[in-house]
Order: sequence, then structure tokens, then C-alpha cells
Amino acid sequence: MNVAGVGIVFSRGRGLDAFAEALRQGFQQPVWRPVSAAPGGDVPVRVVEDEVLRDRAILANMRRADRFTRMAVLAAADAVADAGLDIPPGSSGVGIVMSSGLGSHATAFRFLDEMLEYGEAGPSPTLFSRSVQNAAASHVALHLGAHGPATTLTQFHLSFHQA
Repeated sequence: MNVAGVGIVFSRGRGLDAFAEALRQGFQQPVWRPVSAAPGGDVPVRVVEDEVLRDRAILANMRRADRFTRMAVLAAADAVADAGLDIPPGSSGVGIVMSSGLGSHATAFRFLDEMLEYGEAGPSPTLFSRSVQNAAASHVALHLGAHGPATTLTQFHLSFHQA
């Protein structure tokens, strides 16, 4: 395997500097935020803060994209920049292989919740299109101008190795 560039978006920030700082500090005290919508009350979870996902230059045309897709596009853009790659627009020789532990599960569950609550005609078609597992990979391909194949592998354990 040859890793040419790295892009990181995680609960402690974005980029290699944020990751290096998190490693220096250790992960003993992660950033936690209660999620009040969880069944049974507040459940502490790690989240990527909204400030991390506010890169208007990269996310200019992604007004309705979910958090997972925004994270994927930012990480991919950073990885391409880190590698110093120049992908010509419309390049059919560049493909996207994305791996994820859970993918866009939050959006998929939101779509299913709307379907259960409002019936099959109730959910938003836009929400459905964002709930499929390959939605983030297609946004990455659009952002990078890569017109080759795009696929997503979702597997909780070692998804990176599968990809």
C-alpha cells in the first residue's frame, strides 16, 4: 500500500496538526457532548463540532449535505492537497474507494423515522438520496472532478483494510 496524502476530520478537529495534538494530549479526555434525542435521556457521544465543518471554499455547493458527507469531502480534499495531486476536471482515470464503520447511518435512520411517522409518501426525496451509503463517495467524486468509479465499503471493524 502506498499512502500519498492524508486527510483527517475527527472529534478533536481537522488536519494532521489537530491529530498530532490529540495524540500528544492522549485520548484520555475525549470531547463529549450529550445527545438529548437519544432514547433514555442524554447519552455522551463524540461529535465533530460544527466549526470544523465550516469550510466555505470546499463546501460551497453542499448546503444540504449531511455531516458524514461534509466530513468525507473535507478529508478527501485535504488528502489530495497533502499528496500534492492535481486531478484534471472530468478525469475518468481517478476512482474513489471510501470506507466507513457506520457510513451515513444517522441520515438513513432519519429517513426511516420519517417513513415510519409519515408513511411511504412522507419522507423527503432529498433525505433519501443522502441516506444511501455511496452518497458521500459521489460528493467526493464531484468535488474532486473524478469521473471514474466510486464505491463505499461499510464495515464496522477494519473497514480501511477492506477498502
